[in-house]
Amino acid sequence: MKLSLPLFIASTTLSLVSAGTPFVPARSSSQIVAQHHLNSVLSLRGGEVFEDLLTLQHVEDIIMRASAEGKAVAIDFTATWCGPCQQIAPVYHELSESDAFSNVVFLKVDVDQNPATAAKYDVKAMPTFVFIKRGVVVSTLRGANPEMLKEKLREIA
Repeated sequence: MKLSLPLFIASTTLSLVSAGTPFVPARSSSQIVAQHHLNSVLSLRGGEVFEDLLTLQHVEDIIMRASAEGKAVAIDFTATWCGPCQQIAPVYHELSESDAFSNVVFLKVDVDQNPATAAKYDVKAMPTFVFIKRGVVVSTLRGANPEMLKEKLREIA
C-alpha cells in the first residue's frame, strides 16, 4: 500500500501527539526578543526603569505606547565605561520611584548596545537625558546634574 504525502505527515503528527509529546515549533531568538519587548511595552508604569532596550524599534514602541497613555518619557543614554553615568544612575532610579513622576516612563539606553537609538537622538556625550512629551522631544540635558535632571522631569510631568 502506497501512502500519499499528506497522509504521511498527518500520521506522523498524530503519532507525536499520541505518544505524549506535543509538537512545539522552535522559536527563534528574534521571536523571543520580540515577545519580551511586547511584554514590557504592555506594562508601562512608574517606579521602574526600563533597561535592556536593544533596538530602536523597541524604544519607539515604548514611546508610542506612553504617548497613547498620556505619559511622558525620559531616556537616560548611558555607557558602562562612563563614570558620570554611573554616579547619576542611582538618582535616576530614585526619581523613577517618586510619586511626583508617576506619569513619566523612565528608559535607560546603553549607547554601546543600542547605537541606532543614540544616533537618532543625536547623543554626543554621556550621560544625555532626552525628555519626550506626546511623542515629541521637548528637552535634552547633557551631563550628570541631579538638580537639572529633577527640573527637566518637573517640566514634563
